[in-house]
Amino acid sequence: MQKIIDPHLHFFNLDIGQYNWLKSENPPYWDDKGIIQKNFSEKDLMLGPHLNLESFVHVEAGFSNEQPSKEIEWLEKVISKPFKSIATCNLQQNHKLFNKNIEELKRFQSFIGVRDIIDQNGHKLLPNQEAMRNFEILNENKLIFELQIDKLSNTNNEFIKEITKAFPNIKFVLNHIGFPAYSHNNFDTMCLLKDLNQCENLYIKASGWEMMNRNYELIFVENIMSALINHFDTNKIMLASNFPLNLFKGSYEELWDNYFHILNDEQLTHKLTYQNAKNIYNI
Repeated sequence: MQKIIDPHLHFFNLDIGQYNWLKSENPPYWDDKGIIQKNFSEKDLMLGPHLNLESFVHVEAGFSNEQPSKEIEWLEKVISKPFKSIATCNLQQNHKLFNKNIEELKRFQSFIGVRDIIDQNGHKLLPNQEAMRNFEILNENKLIFELQIDKLSNTNNEFIKEITKAFPNIKFVLNHIGFPAYSHNNFDTMCLLKDLNQCENLYIKASGWEMMNRNYELIFVENIMSALINHFDTNKIMLASNFPLNLFKGSYEELWDNYFHILNDEQLTHKLTYQNAKNIYNI
């Protein structure tokens, strides 16, 4: 039986959470949004008997952007497995309020870091004094920052290199490989990933394929993983699901079976599907 730690998934409780992004009248305007407009919990992570989901990392899903602790409080009441949680944050928030939120979040056993979806705004954060103060708060607390940008590019790479160097105590985790362009020719992606390997405190989660193309072919995943493995430290790469958004393409079990099919090296597979997440998130 293969052990798994899934380092990137989301649960929803539409009865008590806000989830404004999930509402049909709000962006993103996806024709298939209805697939995920429902409650999702631990029981929905269905795998065959050959796979054992030992733990996971829950990444904020918009439960309450104004009060980040509310989502963590709910999660710790309903989840039975050992897990870690990533709370939402606003890097441009007043640093005193930001620090207050961090201190409140630190009361929760599962809390290990935060995410603010940066997309195209990385260059705007560097001269922003409040953002830099807030990064310093994360740095002092040695927390994880989930780094979500809109695409891999030279401009975003320069931002990543500068911010990771400025705050060495933060573990920066690049979500969804930085959304590389959907292409079967991944030369540009290879070069950009190789460029980021110099960032000592940068880690990468390979997931979110359905966000790059709903009908992606497995060869795309194979090529991206090949570029990652050949040009980035394999101790800093994690495979993840992005559940329930992976359902836009296929089932949870199908996704993990595809990962194991692609990686035919037993030691490497163990690292990318289990050990690296265990080490990085201290699960």
